[in-house]
Amino acid sequence: MSALSVRWQRAQAIDPATIQPLPTLGSFAVPSQSVMGNYLVHVQLDAEGKLAASSCTCPDFGRTHLHGVPCCKHALAAAAKLRNPSPAAPDLSQLPAVRSLVYDRLAYEWCLEDADGWRYWGDDPEQCRRAYDEAMRVLGEHARKSGVPLAELREFRARERDWARQRADEVPA
Repeated sequence: MSALSVRWQRAQAIDPATIQPLPTLGSFAVPSQSVMGNYLVHVQLDAEGKLAASSCTCPDFGRTHLHGVPCCKHALAAAAKLRNPSPAAPDLSQLPAVRSLVYDRLAYEWCLEDADGWRYWGDDPEQCRRAYDEAMRVLGEHARKSGVPLAELREFRARERDWARQRADEVPA
């Protein structure tokens, strides 16, 4: 994985709500993930929305370049915030609903299945519900941070589930 890919992944892990715009256009206070405090970041985008210039007070700045422009994860996160200042809140009504909750007598466990076919196991119905609620919270948070519609994320999860089940069926006996 390239250094830029790593920086981009780390930039996406920064919650856009924590990136504070400053009075100067293109300037932001971006929180550090490793120490207390913020880094001062300035980014400029060109007419196509690509990073044209950046600066950051973090020690990692300049080790990576995007389109020949020195950057870091903080600059990439600020550029994403500048392109999309307030991501729309996902429509949580699109989260998959609970389809069934049954006791599996062979496994001696409860199983909650959602409308997308994902299963959440537990010793009691409440444990299944907590696992389901946590998975839905993570899915909603991912949609909010990434700006990807829930329907698209659910489709991706379905492909992932089907691929995993197919791989499990291919394991030689």
